[in-house]
Amino acid sequence: MMSYPITLFTGFGWNVYDTMGFFYVPHNSYLMMWFELGLVGLLSFLLILFRIVTTTRRAAEVADPVSRTYLIAFVFGFAAFLVAIFFVNTYLTWAYMWMYAALSLRLALCVAQAPQRSRPAGAGTGRVLRRSRRKGVAEPGSGRARPVAGAS
Repeated sequence: MMSYPITLFTGFGWNVYDTMGFFYVPHNSYLMMWFELGLVGLLSFLLILFRIVTTTRRAAEVADPVSRTYLIAFVFGFAAFLVAIFFVNTYLTWAYMWMYAALSLRLALCVAQAPQRSRPAGAGTGRVLRRSRRKGVAEPGSGRARPVAGAS
């Protein structure tokens, strides 16, 4: 790659590694992507993977318990696969992983479009609600309660 510095950004092309006469495999899918697709292709690939994980993780926060279990299992399994491809070069398993990701993203889309059931205030937002000693409704991030109409 250093003989042709532009290939650091653009790569040599898809599936070129086998035709260049190299006898050893890099045993790292990320390095193989960088060699074939360049920095632009590698960053695009990582962005797609990041969006898959974040979309399913966010859908798991608002999903019903059955869907939540499936989505959380996908997030952990996919994250484990992304760590594993640091040490192996996968060829045939990518088709199955993309199908599994597509099914999980479809479930995440269905969960996001489903009418939201009532949840406690602040659930899934990461905000902590504090209650004061006075009667009333807790306000996010404050130590004071807002008086409730009719409460005495």
